[in-house]
Amino acid sequence: MNEYSNENRVNRANRIKFEQLLAFRCFALAYMTASLVQLHYYNQQFDQNFIFLTIWGAYSVYCYFGLVTIENISYLKNNEIQFFHDNLWKITQLLYTIAFSLEVPIFFMFWGYIFPQILPMDISFLILNINVHAISVIFIVVDFIFNDIKIHRKHFIVLVILAIMYLFVNLGYVLITDKVIYPGITWKNLISYLLGIVTMGLVSGTFWMGVYYTEKYKGTEEISDCKLLGQIE
Repeated sequence: MNEYSNENRVNRANRIKFEQLLAFRCFALAYMTASLVQLHYYNQQFDQNFIFLTIWGAYSVYCYFGLVTIENISYLKNNEIQFFHDNLWKITQLLYTIAFSLEVPIFFMFWGYIFPQILPMDISFLILNINVHAISVIFIVVDFIFNDIKIHRKHFIVLVILAIMYLFVNLGYVLITDKVIYPGITWKNLISYLLGIVTMGLVSGTFWMGVYYTEKYKGTEEISDCKLLGQIE
């Protein structure tokens, strides 16, 4: 056993070969790059994009795939850990947890509540919404199924802090500018607070579902050098 902590599982696959997972991650990173370029081309006020929870989720997905792909390619090429000796893998793991916990609720809230209220829309805006409200969700869920990274209970507090931060961003922007970010959420009616509670509930539920699944089905054996690369038996 070397300094490669038994918590660091970014170079492991679950159910499929590591090389297959890496190929998927490379594709996801390239697609997310194109999607975010499209997003900022559509709305060139860069700072304005971050009033949307969707963008917080999309960037967490993008940064996760960016970091994990760099490490995976390096490991595949050199058969040793290059970038994640110290704490960078912990940041990657946390980004993964945040992305998974945000993206699933974003999917249900957008397509179930917001999308019907912003119709009709032109085809370019529809494609943009599919990219950041559906494709990005599919990417992180597929990675969740086939990676061997655990979601840790202790990260829940980080997720709660992040959710509260966004809540204040949304509330402050809406009340100060008197402009709504999402239809119906004015923070001057009951539905705004009910939707906030529902969203927090979905985020929390997704996180704890992820904890349960990873504790039950992932990383049950101790990592050894011979198992770092290839298919998990």
